[in-house]
Amino acid sequence: MSEARTRSTRACVACSIRKIKCDSNDPCAHCIRFFNGECFYTTPKKRGPPKGCPPRGGHRKRQALERERERAEAAAAEATAKQGSSRPDVLNPPPGSVGVAPPSTAAPQPLNTAMMPDPPKMNEMIPFDAELLSMPTPRTLPSPQVLGASPASGGSSCHAAGLSSEAIDDLLLVYETFIHPHWPMIYVPQLRSLRSLETYSPIVFDAVLAISAANSDLCENFGVNGSHKAGRSFAAACDLLTESVRARVLSTMNGRDHAPSLQSVQALVMVSLVDQGVGRTSLAYQMGGFACRMALDLGLHTHSEDMRSRDSQERCRTLWATFILDKMLAAGSQRPVNLRAADIDAARPSIMERDEFDLWLSGGAQVLLQPNVREKMETVKSHTLSSFNSWIDVMASLEIILDQVYRPSTRRARMHGHHVDGYDEVVVHIDQQLRKWRSELPPHLQWEDDSETAHRDTGLHLLTMRGWYHICMLLLHRPQVPFLDTADSPDGYRVERDERVTETPTNFRLPNGADASRHSATAICNIMEQYERTFRVRKFASSWVYLVFQAATVHAGLAAHGPGPGANHLSPTRAESYRRLEQCIRWLDTIAMQWSSASRHVEILRKLSAAGARTRPPSPTPDPGYLDVANFQGGEGESGIPGISQLDLNAWMLLWASMPTAGDDINLWQQCFPNLP
Repeated sequence: MSEARTRSTRACVACSIRKIKCDSNDPCAHCIRFFNGECFYTTPKKRGPPKGCPPRGGHRKRQALERERERAEAAAAEATAKQGSSRPDVLNPPPGSVGVAPPSTAAPQPLNTAMMPDPPKMNEMIPFDAELLSMPTPRTLPSPQVLGASPASGGSSCHAAGLSSEAIDDLLLVYETFIHPHWPMIYVPQLRSLRSLETYSPIVFDAVLAISAANSDLCENFGVNGSHKAGRSFAAACDLLTESVRARVLSTMNGRDHAPSLQSVQALVMVSLVDQGVGRTSLAYQMGGFACRMALDLGLHTHSEDMRSRDSQERCRTLWATFILDKMLAAGSQRPVNLRAADIDAARPSIMERDEFDLWLSGGAQVLLQPNVREKMETVKSHTLSSFNSWIDVMASLEIILDQVYRPSTRRARMHGHHVDGYDEVVVHIDQQLRKWRSELPPHLQWEDDSETAHRDTGLHLLTMRGWYHICMLLLHRPQVPFLDTADSPDGYRVERDERVTETPTNFRLPNGADASRHSATAICNIMEQYERTFRVRKFASSWVYLVFQAATVHAGLAAHGPGPGANHLSPTRAESYRRLEQCIRWLDTIAMQWSSASRHVEILRKLSAAGARTRPPSPTPDPGYLDVANFQGGEGESGIPGISQLDLNAWMLLWASMPTAGDDINLWQQCFPNLP
């Protein structure tokens, strides 16, 4: 075969992986279009390992990889030092360039094989999905040749991300104190320390550092060991490690020998949580979906006979963590769940483990708390696994709520004013199950909402479990808010509601929608108030953005309008709703400094509050200055209620019937409320 013929039939690595036609140019048209000119071709080699190559597997391979990484880091540092000020410290690589060398305007140069592994492994790092091409890229790339050069089974990228040993210790402390009690996927009793993950599972170790950096303070004096410089670099390290882990997991999924692993599922869960917090809702849902399907591929949802082994415990922990994450993402994005409780036959994690009875504070974690609560929190046990199992039950109820109350056909029927057969019975049943769950909680997990000390001296994971319980109650009863039954509401609303309640079981009466929703929303605000008094870390768990936002939707609709002319005529409940709404917006504004998605939630709340002020029908004796005069000129109309027209009632009921479970998706809220300002 001629040389020209050989070049015409050769395809680059990216086109070969995707099995598409390549024009064999350097770079090819496909790589110019999607990867900014990053195009690589493999070089034929003789079969078998190179002469002098260490045996595959075992500690010798790890030592060889470590030496190769050290040489690459040294070469990258030397190149950076030579360039000096001619090369900026902060790079802005184009989309899709994470883990590969940045493009240059000069002619393409041959690959430096001493700086990176074999070309096939390096090119496995190229993202294969168009969605990933538009993802935000890290703001800092200390050595792009090193970062992402190792596949999912390779070494850690933490040092390439610029994290010192002291900074890593600080981040591991944050993980052990705040993240692990929420998501106890890693079987900590088997590990001498979390540092051993760097060798045992490098991709999980990087994911742990990424989510810890996302939940850490950004102030310079954060470091427990005085690592001021590390504190400033946490944001960049989080972005860099998150994209590195994502690319490595996706590269293994796109490889020929795709073998799902437990470590990949754990890493995807953590990456999805980071995406959720920064506002990449669609990407978080996709990453969570990958984790769910990979868990099913591994058979984590099936029954295991031996639950005493370490592997079995870690498998069931990972499965149920994926289950919880799936419900969070489904609710926040108004999309179907990927992992249903009916398809799971796995046991719950055992609570007879060390991380159930360990003290919540350990290893200098007192610095993460407010000084006035450190002494009381020192003797608090973590109860990680018992709270985790209780959280699973709550999220199973959330799955039923999403399926029965917020399925598209049911929401459409509510919006059109059609009654759904069996709807009230379903609401009553779910309400009973949630109340039964709370009454049967172990004594160490019980709490009283009416007590001022209910949420004091409590770990953040317990507060999160309680917050999701209240969110379930809120989402369950919020569609019934238009059927008000309070002193400042039209009496005519009671008639239809009472007639429908008679169809429910005689031994249980459906709670008033407005009261139940307002109580749950206020309970979430009470938890947030206690959080501020207890924890010094400024980063909330990413799911708390959603919890605060949903609580604010209820207060936004019930507040109608804020203090102003005629505000002294407002009922106490409406005045309290307005105060709580402003409180939630203040919290979201504060959280937005770390979780960028919170700012979009504030925008939606402002618009929703304005929509509630326009549509909320007045009382039979309207408050002066409450609504425009035009709202009171309808007379009795067709509604039979003095001063309220049928149009007012329809708009008010449509407001609550249309509310989705979504979070910061402004497009979805605009679809539900076309007239949203």
